[in-house]
Amino acid sequence: MAIRTVFRVSVLDRTMIVQRMRVPQFVLLWCFALVFFIGAGCRSLSPSADGLGTNLLHRLAVPFPAANRRLPSLYGELTRSASDSLDNSGLTVALESLRRAEDAERASEPECLVLYVEAAMASWPLLQATADGQTREVGQAATAWKIYQRSLDRLTANAIKFERFDPQRGIALTTGDGEEAWIEVEHVGFPWAAKDFAEVYAVPKGEHDSLRRYWEEPGIGVSLVIQKTDADAYPFMGPVVPFSATAVLRPVEKSKPTVMTISDRSDRKVPALAGKKKSEPENSKPSVVGVLELHNPVCTEQVALNEQTWDLAKDVSAPLALAQVEIDRDNYLDFLMPGREDKSLGLRMIEPYQPGKIPIVFVHGLLSDRMTWIELANDLRAIPWFNRRYQLWSFQYVTGEPFIRSAAAMRKALQDAVACCDPEQSDPALAEMVLVGHSMGGLVSKLQITDSGEALWDSIATRPVNKINLTADQKEIIDQLFHFEPLPFVKRVVFIGSPHQGSPFATGWAGRIGSQLVIQPHERIVMLHAVMKQNPGLFDGQLTKHLPTSVDLLRPDNAILTATYELPVNPVVRLHTIIGSGKQLKDGTPADGVVPVASAQHPGTVSEKLIDTIHTELTHHPETTTELVRILSLHASD
Repeated sequence: MAIRTVFRVSVLDRTMIVQRMRVPQFVLLWCFALVFFIGAGCRSLSPSADGLGTNLLHRLAVPFPAANRRLPSLYGELTRSASDSLDNSGLTVALESLRRAEDAERASEPECLVLYVEAAMASWPLLQATADGQTREVGQAATAWKIYQRSLDRLTANAIKFERFDPQRGIALTTGDGEEAWIEVEHVGFPWAAKDFAEVYAVPKGEHDSLRRYWEEPGIGVSLVIQKTDADAYPFMGPVVPFSATAVLRPVEKSKPTVMTISDRSDRKVPALAGKKKSEPENSKPSVVGVLELHNPVCTEQVALNEQTWDLAKDVSAPLALAQVEIDRDNYLDFLMPGREDKSLGLRMIEPYQPGKIPIVFVHGLLSDRMTWIELANDLRAIPWFNRRYQLWSFQYVTGEPFIRSAAAMRKALQDAVACCDPEQSDPALAEMVLVGHSMGGLVSKLQITDSGEALWDSIATRPVNKINLTADQKEIIDQLFHFEPLPFVKRVVFIGSPHQGSPFATGWAGRIGSQLVIQPHERIVMLHAVMKQNPGLFDGQLTKHLPTSVDLLRPDNAILTATYELPVNPVVRLHTIIGSGKQLKDGTPADGVVPVASAQHPGTVSEKLIDTIHTELTHHPETTTELVRILSLHASD
C-alpha cells in the first residue's frame, strides 16, 4: 500500500513537503521509528506490548483446559499422598465431590460447577487445625486447604467458561437432577459500585511475560480480573478499566456449609447443595447456598473467615498487563499530527476518586503515552501502605505540541478534576498532590508550579500583551499559554530524566527532521499569521518562520526553554530529581544517552538520585521505584 503526499512549501509553517511522490507507507513508519524512537530515545511502548497484551487477553478469555486436554487430577494426588488424613468423613466427602467434579469438567459438563461447590463446602469446616496442633489434624487441614483452593479455582474458571458467572450478582448452579441454586456475590472493600463489575476473567497460571516484575502472593481465595465497561460511569476515567479481585467461597452461615442429600449416577449418597427443583413455580427464586466474597486485594491483606484470620491471595499485576491493550497507542500520529482527535488524551484515574488519598499524577515524555508508567505503577500497587495513602492518576498529551500548550491543557484538567472531586474543598489529601514527570513530562509538570509573570511572553515577543492588537479569542489563548500562577494543590514534583536545559538531540539531524515532519493544525497557523499581520515586528527569530514544535522547544538555545528553566517555583513545593547516567554523549558528556546529567539537574531540589541507566529505562528501573517510594513515604509522613 502506498500513500500520495502533495504539499506546498511555506516560509511560515515550514511543513515538510514532497511534490507528487508516491511513498510506501511502511517506509514512512520505519523512518519515524528511526528518527524518533532511536534518535530521541524516548520509550513509546513496553517491549512487544501489543503482541504480549493480545496473548494475555486470549489467555484471560480461555482460562480453562480444552476438553481434549487432560486435566491434572488433584483427587489422584491426594489419594496417593494423604491417605492418613482421609479417615475424616468430611474429607472423604470433599474428595469424592472433587473426583466427580474433575470427571465432569473433563467431559465439559456444567454439572462440574455444583460438584466443585460441594467439594469446597465440605472442606470448609476442616481448614482450621485443632488447637492442640496434633499431627493428624494438621495434615487434615492441609488436605482440606488443597481441596478448597482447587475447587474454588476450577469453580470460577468453569463458571466463566459456561457463562454462569455474573460478577454483579453471583454464579448460577444446576445439578444433574435439575435442581437450581445460586452462589451470591458480595463485593468487599472496593471503590467501585456493583454495576461496575461488568466482566470477569480468570488469571492465567504460570506465564507472566507482559510485565518485567509480576506481583502476586499466596493466600486464601482465587485471583480474578474484573472489568468496568461503562464509559460514562465516572469522570476522568477511560471506558474500559480492569481491576483485581480475590474470590473466597463461604457458606451462607460462616460457620457451617448448607447441605442436603441427592443421588449421583452411582446411587451413592453424598452431601450436596440445597436447591430449587425446576418443577417448582417459576417465580420462586433459586436457593442461595453459598456466598462468593469478592475482596479488593489492593487494599486488603487479610480476611477473617471460619473463626480465624487468613492471608488473602492477591494478584495486582494482571489488570495492568491487560490494560496495555486497551489504550490507543498511536504515539507517532499523536506526534506528527498534533491537531488530530484522540480520545485517550487528558487526565485519567485508574480507580474512582477516593477522599483521603493523595493523588500522584504521572506525566509521560516525548513520543510516549501513559503506558510508559505501567511498570512503575505495577511496583507501587504491590505496596500496601502506598495503596492506603495514594491514588494513581496520569496525564496524556500530544507530544508534537510545544510543552507550554500541553502544560496549559494539564493545568485546566487538574483544576477541573479538583473542582469536580472536591467542590467543598473538604479533602486535605487533594491539597497534597504529587506530580512525577519523565523527560518532557517534567517540563510540563514544572509549569504547574511556577508563576509565569511576563517571562515566557517576553522570551518571544518584543512588546507586552497589553500593548498589541488582539481579538478576544487571540488574547484568551495567549493568556492560557503564557500567563499563569502555580496550582496551589501541588506540593511535590519528581523530575525523571527531564531536559530542563535541553537536549543536543533536538539540534541534531534527528531533531531537525522530526520537527519538520510535524503537521501543525491549520487554525493555529492561521492565528499566527493574523497576529503577525495585526502587529508587525511583534516576533523575531523562529516564530517568523514557523510555529514551533515540541522538539524545537527542547533545543538548548530555545528562548522559551531558557525562560522556563528560570521561572520561580512555588516555595511550598519540594522538588526531587532522578537522573540517568548510563550512557555518555559522543563528546563524553555524562548523560543517559539523550539528556545530559547537567540538563536533568534543577536548582533547589531536596534530593538528587543518579542511576546508572539510559533514558528509556528510567521509568521502570528498580532504583527509580525505590527512590520514588522513599520520596512518597516522606511525603505521606509530612
